[in-house]
Amino acid sequence: MLPLAGNKQQQLRLSRSEGDCKFMKRWMTAGLALASVMVSSWATLHAAAYASSVVDYQPGALSGSLSSYTNAAAALGMPATFNPAFPPWSPEPTPITPFEAPYTSDQLVGIGAGGSLTLRFAEPVRNLPAHPYGLDFVVYGGAALVDVNWPNGLSDGTVFGNLGGVTRISVSADGQNFYLLNPSLAPVTEAALPTDSAGQFGLPPNPALTPAAFAGKTLPEIRALYGGSAGGVGYDLGWAIDAQGQPVSLQEIHYVRLSVLEGQIKLDALAAVPEPATWLLGLAGVGLLAWVRRQRNSARP
Repeated sequence: MLPLAGNKQQQLRLSRSEGDCKFMKRWMTAGLALASVMVSSWATLHAAAYASSVVDYQPGALSGSLSSYTNAAAALGMPATFNPAFPPWSPEPTPITPFEAPYTSDQLVGIGAGGSLTLRFAEPVRNLPAHPYGLDFVVYGGAALVDVNWPNGLSDGTVFGNLGGVTRISVSADGQNFYLLNPSLAPVTEAALPTDSAGQFGLPPNPALTPAAFAGKTLPEIRALYGGSAGGVGYDLGWAIDAQGQPVSLQEIHYVRLSVLEGQIKLDALAAVPEPATWLLGLAGVGLLAWVRRQRNSARP
C-alpha cells in the first residue's frame, strides 16, 4: 500500500482529531446533562425533607421581644439562609453563618414555658442506623457564636441568643400517639450548634461538638469542625419511650412536637436526615459534574 501524500496524511489526522473532539464534546455534554439531572433530582428529594405544616401551636409564656414571635409558619420549610438588609450596618442581605444568626419574626417562632409546637412532615422521617451518627432529624435554632474580633469572625467558645429553654421532644407516626424522646439521651434544643447556611441542611453535626470546641477558631476553622454540616442539633427516633419509660420501636414518623418546660426558645426549622442513597446520589452528581467540567476545560485549546 503506497503511503498517502503529506497533505492527505494531514487531512486524515485532522479528520480523526475533529472526530475525537466531536465525540468528546458529545460525551461531556451528555455527562454534564446527566450530572445536572442527578444534582437536580437530589435537590428535589432533599427539598421534601422539612416540616411542611403546623398542626398545633401554643406560644406559652413568651416575654420581652420574643412575645411578638408567634408566627408558627416560620418553622416550616428550610432554615433561613440570609438575614435581611439592615442599613447602615448591612446595606445588603447577609448570609447566615455561625456568627450571624437569623433574628426576625419571619424567620423564627418563639415558644415559652408551658407552650408547644407540633409540626408535620409530608414525607416520613425514617429511623435508620445508617444515618450519620444514627440521628434522624435536625432542629435549627436562633443562636450564634460570640465574635470577639468583629467583623472578622473569631470565636471565644460562647454563644448569644440562647434563652435557657428546657425542652422535651415527642414524635408520632399517626398524629395521635406521641412518644417522648428519652430526656436522658435527647439534648435540649438550646444545645443546637449555630446555623451555617454554607453547610448541608439535614446533615447532623458531630454530637460531641460543643461551643467550647470553637474557642479561638475562625470561620474556616469552625466550618472544618462542622464537617459539611449546617449545624443544628440531631435526634434519634430510637430514643422514643412510652408512658412507662419503655423503649418504643418506630420505623418512621410524620409528627414532631416540641414542648418547653422552662424558659423560652427560638425555633427556625426542622429537617429530616435524607436516606443514605440520597446522600450518595447528591455526592455522585456533584462529583460527576465537577469531573465533566474539568474535562471540558482541559479539552479547550
